[in-house]
Amino acid sequence: KVIQRDLNLGQSLSIGCTDGCLKIVKAMYSCAADVNIMVPGHLKLLSSKCDGNEECYAEACDNFWGTNLKCASFDKAQLWIHYR
Repeated sequence: KVIQRDLNLGQSLSIGCTDGCLKIVKAMYSCAADVNIMVPGHLKLLSSKCDGNEECYAEACDNFWGTNLKCASFDKAQLWIHYR
């Protein structure tokens, strides 16, 4: 079962399971207008922190993702995570 979590800028998420079962399926930190753009580096980053673990943590902020997003004034950065 894939679980989807969408976070707004500044929010954080702690995900967990038992027996080291976490697997990140999608991870994307971007501007709302860019929801259809996949950033392979984001999946790789979060997978390296989470896959095979019982818990991990993610934040919707530039510091966590090593980015400096410049969203349009009407958009705010968001984080989309899908995991099993």
